[in-house]
Amino acid sequence: MGTSRRTLLKTAGIAAAGTVLWSSKGTRADAQEPPSVSPRALTYCMLRTQDGRTLGVKQGDRILDVGSAGKRLGVKVPETTDDVIAGRNLSGLYKVLSSTASLKDAFVEEKHARFGPCLTRPEKIIILGLNYRRHAVEIGTPIPKAPVLLNK
Repeated sequence: MGTSRRTLLKTAGIAAAGTVLWSSKGTRADAQEPPSVSPRALTYCMLRTQDGRTLGVKQGDRILDVGSAGKRLGVKVPETTDDVIAGRNLSGLYKVLSSTASLKDAFVEEKHARFGPCLTRPEKIIILGLNYRRHAVEIGTPIPKAPVLLNK
């Protein structure tokens, strides 16, 4: 019998917890202690500012302008969501996230935020067409037996 999705997720969770609990701290002198929240648990966006596009991290009803906060603290931070996905400059992101109390002017209220595209340099875009029955019926197309994929 194969591994179920539930078993896989439970095993992955235990493995992730083990790496956090039993990892050796301080192996590098320049290593930055990660914040208590994983970068994967955060909500990211791209903000449009007068200086161009910058990374944003949702914090309650406000959004932290990571680029502005990084400049104020003098640390190199990820510039885009693509950089976060690639793992670039995460130590600067950790420092900014742990210093938010002193960066009150680096926040933008969500209702006043101007958003940009989430992914700034997508390599390819794959679209799932006719992904629900009602849509196929609306346009008069037979319901597909396999997923309809389109590229852009």
